[in-house]
Amino acid sequence: MREPAVSFFLLGPRGTGKSTWLRQVHCTAYWLDLLDPEAQRLHQARPERLRERLAGEPGITTVVIDEVQKVPGQLESAGRTPGGAWLHPFLAAELGVEFSLERALRVGLVPLVWEAADAEQTLRSCTST
Repeated sequence: MREPAVSFFLLGPRGTGKSTWLRQVHCTAYWLDLLDPEAQRLHQARPERLRERLAGEPGITTVVIDEVQKVPGQLESAGRTPGGAWLHPFLAAELGVEFSLERALRVGLVPLVWEAADAEQTLRSCTST
């Protein structure tokens, strides 16, 4: 599997090797495992904790949040910051004159795909297993 060059979500059934693959490919990444009950409690109480931690260590270039669905607020705290998880699709109003209904119907409005040099290829890489 070839990973996108920007932020991405790795989805798939439990036990298929997603975390194992990420640990091999990104062995130096900052790793937040939300299956760990203590990490889950800390980040549930203050999702902005991750942003604060990363701000204190500017050398971190890759962040892996394993089991991110356990703390939905964690995704909201990442927001649309550079290098962060871009969850919410663009609104037509945000895109202004760049908005195209035909393109939106073809590739969607997810920023990762919309802003890619080759949106169709990026969409395929995000949906292939």
